[in-house]
Amino acid sequence: MRKWILNQQVLRLGGICLTLVILTSAMILVTTRSGEASTYTTGLNTMDLATLYAIPSSDGTSLYIAAGRLGQLAVPVYANATVQGPTSYERSHTMSYDSVSGEYTHTFEGLFISRTTLEGTIRITTTTTSILGSSRYIRYYVPHTTPADLLFSDGRLRLLISANSAITDAYVLIMPTNMPPGDPPPGHQLIGQAYAIRASDGLAESVKPMLLRIYYDPAWLGSADPHMLSLMAWDAGARQWIDLGGTPFFDWFYLSQMVRRFTTYALMTTTTWRDTLDDISGLVERHNVHLAYGGKLELVSGTTSGWATSVPITPTEDFATWERVTYSATVLAGTTLTVSVLDGQTGEVLLSDVASRATLAAIDPTTHPSLRLQVTLATDTPDKTPSLEEWEVKWIPYTPHIPRTRVYMPMLMIRQE
Repeated sequence: MRKWILNQQVLRLGGICLTLVILTSAMILVTTRSGEASTYTTGLNTMDLATLYAIPSSDGTSLYIAAGRLGQLAVPVYANATVQGPTSYERSHTMSYDSVSGEYTHTFEGLFISRTTLEGTIRITTTTTSILGSSRYIRYYVPHTTPADLLFSDGRLRLLISANSAITDAYVLIMPTNMPPGDPPPGHQLIGQAYAIRASDGLAESVKPMLLRIYYDPAWLGSADPHMLSLMAWDAGARQWIDLGGTPFFDWFYLSQMVRRFTTYALMTTTTWRDTLDDISGLVERHNVHLAYGGKLELVSGTTSGWATSVPITPTEDFATWERVTYSATVLAGTTLTVSVLDGQTGEVLLSDVASRATLAAIDPTTHPSLRLQVTLATDTPDKTPSLEEWEVKWIPYTPHIPRTRVYMPMLMIRQE
């Protein structure tokens, strides 16, 4: 859990745990769940409540600001926007609540007076001076006939835009969302921050694909394997995250993907371990095989058989069951390629010569909490080789039912006897 709670108490009440979470003096989140009793307190920076995004106008002078995931509060909510430059300034205004979108919104007319790239800060506050959200932004000016390389100021996001990706000159605004627009899917964990990328006048898509890169610090992964990372895109209509996959660059600590949508993107660890075989980081053992150009595992020239074994594949959270193994391979006449599933610790063969998309449901996750994949390649003649282009293992997370209710009241006091 990130820094989203100010004070959390979990009390045992007749076999049910009642979790009371004090978020601000104006809101309480009440959650019930079954489980063992515990009591703990987590310190919070209260700047972690609202999800934010902003859209520049088509002429670049105005800025539409939206703050979501707050519900409708009993106190006024204010948008504060600063603009940095030769002459820095700040504007503030009361936001309106949109019951359809569930967002507080406001448009600052005439906020920008320059067509050049500008940056500043957006803060969402209340009359109690509580900060519900704060984030830096950069508004880029992108002429449609010129390619653009947009690197956000924290160095964690880069967007490469080809010439003529928009019909006319456009403005693109990038900002961390402060809080993601929706919870990660079950079994997923947010790595770093989510970033909102929005184009002027609410443009939904670019004409040409754009290359998106999101970087990460390896320390953020904890015990997770970087092969579990995926680029995720937020679908506002369906209110869910979409897994885009992405090409990993493990030496440079980023994932890249071609995208068209102007929306919110994030890196997450997922319920899939995937190796595109662009490097050897996902392999722990190899014999008579090598990685060929284009990301594929092949036999070493002049050999007729070889094999490779993946690193142990170990989900970082409790999970219900192993789901399936999938791989892509090219098998020429006179060659063979087989994939087997091994126990991740002992190397015991659990399933041999499995087909792509074979189920793993028969493997007990308690007895075998970690797996490895092994591929065997063979050929009748040394001038031919089969190739493995990609393989992956999926598992199904454990998802206990957690009903949630939001209650709004001015104050909650808890006294422990």
